[in-house]
Amino acid sequence: MNNLKFRAYIKSIQKIVDVLEIDFKNKMATLDIATNKVYPEFSFWWKETELPFSDIEIMQSTGYKDRKCTEIFIGDIVKIYVEDREEHKVYYSLCKVVFDEETTATKLEIIERFCDMLMPPKYLFLKNVEDIVIAGNIYENKELLRWWKKY
Repeated sequence: MNNLKFRAYIKSIQKIVDVLEIDFKNKMATLDIATNKVYPEFSFWWKETELPFSDIEIMQSTGYKDRKCTEIFIGDIVKIYVEDREEHKVYYSLCKVVFDEETTATKLEIIERFCDMLMPPKYLFLKNVEDIVIAGNIYENKELLRWWKKY
């Protein structure tokens, strides 16, 4: 059985925390605020809090990890590396991790390319990329999206 993992971006304080439980019926999520030191002054008394979906953005794990063994979530921004063995160079591209509802697959949407070698398509399938490192996420690192453009 696949254990789904989620984290949430709390809009009001601009922090990402782990999700402990999701109540789809009441549109609420129970969040772990102790381990992430979100509210250090209250974490002695409270270890978790409930927030409505309207106050958070939920990010689901892709089930993949980067080269540092850090779990990759939808909404992360990653660097993918491609080696040019003839020129003995390594190039990278910046990508946003997205979920494609049509194909029900996790994809990498290319934000910025640093060489023509990095394919003409707009998307790559995450499962096909071997060398990947998390650079940030779309909520806390908006500066990484400054180059974003439609290809």
